[in-house]
Amino acid sequence: MAGRRAKPNRHIFYTYSLDDSTSSNMHMKLYNAARADAWLAEVEHGYSLLRSVVNPTMDPESKNAYLEQIDRSRESFLLYAEESTYLEAAAASSNMFTTEESDYSVIFGSAFGGYRLWLQGNLYRAEAFRLYSMLKYICNFENCSNAFVFDPDSFLTSAIENYDIVLIDCRVQNSQ
Repeated sequence: MAGRRAKPNRHIFYTYSLDDSTSSNMHMKLYNAARADAWLAEVEHGYSLLRSVVNPTMDPESKNAYLEQIDRSRESFLLYAEESTYLEAAAASSNMFTTEESDYSVIFGSAFGGYRLWLQGNLYRAEAFRLYSMLKYICNFENCSNAFVFDPDSFLTSAIENYDIVLIDCRVQNSQ
């Protein structure tokens, strides 16, 4: 099958873990941020691909209406991801919903930030797969440029440069 891309390994991201030298709670939070950002890039790419395959032969007014609908869907999803993960992480790691009377303001536990980022990564991942599934039906990726944009080498470099964490490729480590 010349010219066809190999199917991406949907679980390739999960082959990376923190290096033993960077395994504090702060590093775990940074890892979750890197993971969420990688999946957010997939979401952004998915919406961009959807915009690119809107029927070019329809009248400009209709085409613009559909492009705006895609943009509103993207904005709504991103807002949902932001707000719902805050609420879920607060429920799990704060006293926001305590039934006990107290004079205290809301106190967030140290797990809040990392857990919220983990939840965001999960939502972004699900949305990326949903978008790519739609695109599969629309163009079977034949007329769409590259589906997944995740690049393992760039991700490892970015983890060091942008998040100050060292990740290891567990596939390499386990094969030795």
